[in-house]
Amino acid sequence: MNQYQREELNLISQSLLSILLISIFAYCISFISNTFPWQSLLGFGIGLSIIVICWIGRRSYVFISFLLLYTVVYSIAYNFSAFFSVH
Repeated sequence: MNQYQREELNLISQSLLSILLISIFAYCISFISNTFPWQSLLGFGIGLSIIVICWIGRRSYVFISFLLLYTVVYSIAYNFSAFFSVH
């Protein structure tokens, strides 16, 4: 395996890890309360990205960007009925 393949595999694994972390956390906190606590999900995503930036730095820009992107996506997805009233 050459260097290019290792870098690509690293980027793919970073993106999948961030998607899995956010989706599992969103799924678990949806069972805790009747209404979805989107503030907790946003706090988790932003807080984890700040921690990763402080510890690792710019090497994990894919992880941070996917983490923030899917934090917003899952916040909207789980609160879709609150944002848009569907009759």
